[in-house]
Amino acid sequence: MSATTTVDPPATANVSVYRGRCKYKSGRCPNERTLKYNGDIHTLCEEHRQRHNQIQCKSDTKIRFVKRQKALLNKLTAASPQSSTTNSKRRPPSATVTLIKQEQRMDEMALQTPPKKLQPLEFTAPSFDWSDEETFIFTNLMGVATATTEAFVFSV
Repeated sequence: MSATTTVDPPATANVSVYRGRCKYKSGRCPNERTLKYNGDIHTLCEEHRQRHNQIQCKSDTKIRFVKRQKALLNKLTAASPQSSTTNSKRRPPSATVTLIKQEQRMDEMALQTPPKKLQPLEFTAPSFDWSDEETFIFTNLMGVATATTEAFVFSV
């Protein structure tokens, strides 16, 4: 009779090591931290890691959108000949003086023109009266509920 011996694996191979509690900013999450793909321990549990990734993705999308808008605005202002900020650097000083004189002339012209007098508007009310039903429909369409409209509903 030959005796065979079997070697049992160490007891620690089947038992996972506790990785610690989730370090989410609220500090109240009792969940265990998750593992990274390379085997390192994350600082968050799986639920909070996914939530953080969603928030970060949304934030990154907003930042990219703002950058695109600024780049487009810069591109348009650089291409636009009427842009005062980009053209003021390119203008000779005499052109700036001419522009200021033109603005002063326009201000003087505005002061010289007499103000226009406004004529009062005449308003006449409609010559017909609304029925109770028409008033009820109108007040309901406009979102104005009054006691008279409620009384109309019960009287019909």
